[in-house]
Amino acid sequence: MLPAVTAAPAQLIPIDVRPLDGEDVQTVDARTLHEFLCVGKAFGAWLVERIDKFGFVENVDYVLAETCFPKMESKMHGGHNRRDYALSLSMAKELAMVERTPQGKAARLYFIACERRLKAVVAAPPQPAMPDLSNPAVLLPLLTQYAEKTLALEKTVAAQAPVVFANDGGMATVVELGCQKRGE
Repeated sequence: MLPAVTAAPAQLIPIDVRPLDGEDVQTVDARTLHEFLCVGKAFGAWLVERIDKFGFVENVDYVLAETCFPKMESKMHGGHNRRDYALSLSMAKELAMVERTPQGKAARLYFIACERRLKAVVAAPPQPAMPDLSNPAVLLPLLTQYAEKTLALEKTVAAQAPVVFANDGGMATVVELGCQKRGE
């Protein structure tokens, strides 16, 4: 009997971003996916069989990394090599789908949601970059532009504010075009 899927979608399977086929893509650790799917076969046999059966291509659908783990009892003897695989989200989704289990369906829906979230982020308009203010060629036009805006705003303020009211110690003062009158 398979364990129930109780994790929230954001916590099902960790996703990393790694270079794959010349671009940064979302990837999933194959061992984590294997464990989540509760596959009855040993990890290595399962993954090699799936790669062969479905025609996945190294450095396109997945990245392979071999890690050497030294034996604990003696450093004189070699360790064992472990192959770690980073699977593209597309490959992980397909592997989840072909398992035909509740975990496979949950993983597939989770990967689809992750792809949608990524597309939404990519489709969002980019934030304007901050100009390089240490570069005089960039700074001079900006200063000129801001000086012109400041002068225009000062003219607008002068034209729109012929009368200003101020409170100086309980008495209202009217300042009108540089002339002061005491309030009534």
